Amino acid sequence: MLAGVALAWVDTFDDMPWTIEQDEERINAAFLLLRKSVRQWPAPREFLDALKPRVQEKPIERTHRLSNDAQCETGLKHLSEIAETLRFGDEQPTNLS
Repeated sequence: MLAGVALAWVDTFDDMPWTIEQDEERINAAFLLLRKSVRQWPAPREFLDALKPRVQEKPIERTHRLSNDAQCETGLKHLSEIAETLRFGDEQPTNLS
């Protein structure tokens, strides 16, 4: 019987994209809830019912648009400088232009 239970759990959850960051707290909370409410090892469906949904990250809202070519050029220059800083760290080349 134990092998059948294990197989049911593996079949149910093996292909799910679990991550520690998104799922560890949810999984722990689901098992804590089940521990208080069931007397035997839960079926996978009971676990899924107890599992809270993932918190969806809100997309970044675009609040400002560059209105002219000069702003675009300035923004691209700043991005280029940031990229160079990240690429070379403290050992930046002397000529960035």
